[in-house]
Amino acid sequence: MEKFYQMANLLLQEIQTPWSYGVDFLLSHSEIHLLEAVKSQEGANVSELAAYSEMTSGAVSQGTKKLLDKELIESYKKRVTARKFFPGLPP
Repeated sequence: MEKFYQMANLLLQEIQTPWSYGVDFLLSHSEIHLLEAVKSQEGANVSELAAYSEMTSGAVSQGTKKLLDKELIESYKKRVTARKFFPGLPP
């Protein structure tokens, strides 16, 4: 059982450690997961990204803010729903 806990702790440590991924800043596992969701669900809003990525809307909102600050995604409004922001990859 001790081996199991050691492996679980190693895995948790690996997931929680940010990596550079060849860029000038660190990206967490959740930020990479969110980037993949934004790319695969182009045009999705925060709620749709949360459902797709199995994250809470709050976590997606916080994650997209971090990605916006790092200029990895852009935010835009659709004319039909001017209140909602849609994260998207820059061209």
